[in-house]
Amino acid sequence: MDERLDERMIVERYNFSERFTHFIHLVSLFVLIITGAKIYAGYDFMSYHDARALHIISAIVFLVANWILVPYNTVSSPCVKCVSKWRHLAHRYIFGPTDVKRLVRALPFIVSRKPAPITVYHVARKHYEDKMHPAMQLLINLELFAILIVALTGIALYDPTWGYLGLPIGKTIMGIGDAAVGLLGIPVSTMGFMRILHLLMMYWFAFEVIVHVGIIYLDPRLWKYYKSIFWTGEEDLRDRAYVELIYEKEDAIG
Repeated sequence: MDERLDERMIVERYNFSERFTHFIHLVSLFVLIITGAKIYAGYDFMSYHDARALHIISAIVFLVANWILVPYNTVSSPCVKCVSKWRHLAHRYIFGPTDVKRLVRALPFIVSRKPAPITVYHVARKHYEDKMHPAMQLLINLELFAILIVALTGIALYDPTWGYLGLPIGKTIMGIGDAAVGLLGIPVSTMGFMRILHLLMMYWFAFEVIVHVGIIYLDPRLWKYYKSIFWTGEEDLRDRAYVELIYEKEDAIG
């Protein structure tokens, strides 16, 4: 144990808003995948009408979580120096060179004497530099693109003529789809192209859940992060498995 640590080193890893956002993101994603499977494959566990209604409601909740709550949690994240806040957030949420190094150390087929840290905490400034597995940080960056695609194609599938405040949103999306089908020479209709993209994004989210839950966090030492994000919101930094602490001011990233 590091002698510089206090006897009690409990810090807030996730506040209530972050835990709530993660919970409704996860629940709505599961409902979307399940009802989407019913809509596309016709599994006989609920009516098509109920599945479509649940799918639309869950899609709204999913987009609210990702396009409203996640940005709010991000910009309201505490940072000691406001002038460095955006640099700090960019490092923390955007997959960059530091994350590449952490990811290489975390790969299961590359043996390292020291496992890649998931928690990187600056003790002097009392804030996290990183609190995400590097593989998940990469996947979440890719998820931003997937969310955009699934939202646009979902609007087209729901109503290709849908508009809001006089804006021809559905027609614009279909126009972009027409151009993409023509440019790529895809032998399907624009609506078929939208359906294929939407289905591919469902497979992507299913893959992401499998990697996130079923692969990355198989190590029992990482199960404490489930407890933190779903219940306590806290982390004990004295548990040094996958924890790296920064003490010196000049070592801070932002």
